[in-house]
Amino acid sequence: MMNKYLALILSLCLFACGEGPMIKNVSSTRIEKAINICMNEYSRLSGRTFFSEVDRAYVHVSSEQLGIIFAHGEVGSFGARSKSYRSYLSCGVSTLSEIKIYSLEEPFQKPLINLEGSDEIYNEFYHGNVKELFYKLKKGRFVFIASQALKVNREVF
Repeated sequence: MMNKYLALILSLCLFACGEGPMIKNVSSTRIEKAINICMNEYSRLSGRTFFSEVDRAYVHVSSEQLGIIFAHGEVGSFGARSKSYRSYLSCGVSTLSEIKIYSLEEPFQKPLINLEGSDEIYNEFYHGNVKELFYKLKKGRFVFIASQALKVNREVF
């Protein structure tokens, strides 16, 4: 469980810049909807309001799933790493037919959602073409800023 979270955080740091189109099967509207579903589900399950400190969402996109990290500050993949960088929440989402969360967890906490088979889903996530998208919080909603190809050192997993 925690290994999934750490691997996702590490993958944000192990990238190669590149330009190209977004993954064909996932529209920006669908990604924004997934971001909102993760935030709302966190609040519902935890009984707390969503983190006021979060100002960014880093989204890893494959053809069938999303890995979303909600953070404060720059992780280092779209600019210099912020000294104040901190990740607050990771959310794994399947986008096959409907948007479905298979993993939702804070660092070093018991997962709020960890569906059976989520480890297998997660392990397959980085074995294909993955894009990293950067969203920034502006006027109460996450707005797309940039994208790049993600290159992950598979030895980390």
